[in-house]
Amino acid sequence: MKEVIEIGRKSGVKIHFSHFKLCGRKNWGLIDQMLDLLDSAAAEGIRTSFDQYPYVAGSTMLGAILPPWAHDGGTDKLLERLASPQLRNAWYSIWSKEYRAGIILWTSPALIRFFVTSVRTSANKDLIGKSLLGIGDIRGKNPFDAAFDLLLAEENAVGMVDFYGTEEHVIRFLTRPEQNVCTDGLLGGRPHPRVFGSFRVFWKVCARGKGAHA
Repeated sequence: MKEVIEIGRKSGVKIHFSHFKLCGRKNWGLIDQMLDLLDSAAAEGIRTSFDQYPYVAGSTMLGAILPPWAHDGGTDKLLERLASPQLRNAWYSIWSKEYRAGIILWTSPALIRFFVTSVRTSANKDLIGKSLLGIGDIRGKNPFDAAFDLLLAEENAVGMVDFYGTEEHVIRFLTRPEQNVCTDGLLGGRPHPRVFGSFRVFWKVCARGKGAHA
């Protein structure tokens, strides 16, 4: 944020932060610093805005659970890596270490805060709506291996919903003057409710003073 604001300061362009949020317990304590940056920018006359969907869960592709380098070279290379037991073990170690440290975007208990929303083939439709822990139980495997197997079988075309934040933060962002409501809709399978519910939730929070999930 500091870097982007500095660009706005020097260039005079308006700043917009897309999908404003705080991901992961390790980052939750930064909210006051984030809002202070917005206040300082406004005091300087730097124009800022951000968009936000009003939910504590996000939605993206399940491949986001893998380290960024796993995607180097595109889908074909990713599938080769998913088929490698050695790399799977390396990813498992990364997951375990970062989960314990609270670094990655999910919070305890991690494996029940990720839900499959869409798949490409009919063979895995029974997993739609299930958590990563649940797909491990269904497939009779370690949930990490079950997730890797699913990504491999679906050629990385798996959607998910992930719970990353807190309602307190969502409401504080919603009531900022810089805020714009967005849906960030990702259709397919059983989509995130933000596809059709963002503006209804915004109305209840800001106009009626209720919680984000009222």
